[in-house]
Amino acid sequence: MESKIVLISNRGVREKRTGETLFKNRLTKSDNRLRCAEVKPNSKNNRYSLNLIKSGQEQNFINNAVSNSNDRPWVFFVHGNNQTLNKNLKKCFELRNLYNVNVIAFSWPSVHHGKIRNLIGYLPFQPNIAKYASRQLKRKLKQYGKARKNAMLSAEDLSHSLTIFKNAISHSDVDANFVCHSLGHRVLKLSNQYTHLSNTLEPFNNILLHQADEDNEDHRDWITPIGKGERVFITTNKKDKILELSNIYNHKSLKNKRLGNTPKHEQPQPPTYKDFTGERKIGLTGHTLFLVPKSDNLEVSIFFETVIGS
Repeated sequence: MESKIVLISNRGVREKRTGETLFKNRLTKSDNRLRCAEVKPNSKNNRYSLNLIKSGQEQNFINNAVSNSNDRPWVFFVHGNNQTLNKNLKKCFELRNLYNVNVIAFSWPSVHHGKIRNLIGYLPFQPNIAKYASRQLKRKLKQYGKARKNAMLSAEDLSHSLTIFKNAISHSDVDANFVCHSLGHRVLKLSNQYTHLSNTLEPFNNILLHQADEDNEDHRDWITPIGKGERVFITTNKKDKILELSNIYNHKSLKNKRLGNTPKHEQPQPPTYKDFTGERKIGLTGHTLFLVPKSDNLEVSIFFETVIGS
């Protein structure tokens, strides 16, 4: 039996749909802020169907999903910026296929437009290349600013989602690892205001803070209290193109100041720092290192396999 993919989300819901438009690209307005959906068996990342769980049954559903884990570990995944439901699920399928794990993803609204609106934004309304490039940069930074706002508004929902998963796994002997990517770290860090991360992250064997789009300065102040020591893994890549754009927004600078693009060779450990600067065949942006296949870079793939799939 294949591994499972489960979504828990604070996005708005279109109750009668089963595809990528089941969840909206904006926050829910419902009193019950969290809804769950399961990817139906035999679904593929380019062709899938979703089963929406009845409102109010989220805890029972996650309990049942975890208790029937097919002898495979679980990965709790928090995505980053500019992710539609479809993009989020694509990464979930890749995680499942690369590491042979069950995936539960907290899917928060980090993009404010759909496919058509996004494509319209790329139309060249002026022939001047410099003006077109400037317009595209402003558009991306505007989108990013809205995503940061939604990250703040999603923090309490992530805290509740992690508590639901903790309740479910406490009644089983299933292994679980936690993966947070890019701007998802803003959601994670702020969720500490509602329930301490040492509590919500307690069930996980490994904590992977992957290419974090969060301030590098004083990062140990919120990461060390998690209490997992060397089991907290922080990845860095000085040439991460996505975090270079984040520097422009957050620091008005091209200098690396994000947690995920500032190497820490002189920092004491734990946590465990892993720098990928200079690695070859790690993707165009160097930002999604955890999805690099073995055929592209065996050493990088093996590192993440030990953290995510064990």
